[in-house]
Amino acid sequence: MTGSSEEELREIIDNLSSKKHLLTEEALKAKASFDQFKEDAPFTGGISKLSKKKVRPVEEFNENVQLLLAVFKHSKFDEFIYLLSNPSKLFAIQLLIGIIRGIGFSVGVLLVLFMGAYFFQDLIISGAGHVLKSLIS
Repeated sequence: MTGSSEEELREIIDNLSSKKHLLTEEALKAKASFDQFKEDAPFTGGISKLSKKKVRPVEEFNENVQLLLAVFKHSKFDEFIYLLSNPSKLFAIQLLIGIIRGIGFSVGVLLVLFMGAYFFQDLIISGAGHVLKSLIS
């Protein structure tokens, strides 16, 4: 190999290793501009001072959303919406609850009447005896 072809080969290898032939002038200018921007705007933890102001309201919003999610979870809001979306199921549940309340009311009234009859049985029997005597005579 001659000296000039050797130098040419060395230059090609250097160009390939530095990849200068792939980069355009605009890319080099953009990189320089970006490097200058990084030096001018101090970054802390990957977030600039300007974007820290924007991150705080987002964090507050996320906290509020988490709070609302917890409230909806404890209030069983999703079950309520499910029942509203299925009117036939809502009707069946309300009918069953109404029947159970009616039975409970009837049992309660009968219990109070029987207790009253038990405590006042002497008065009722003597009163009924007077009524029977007056009917017979």
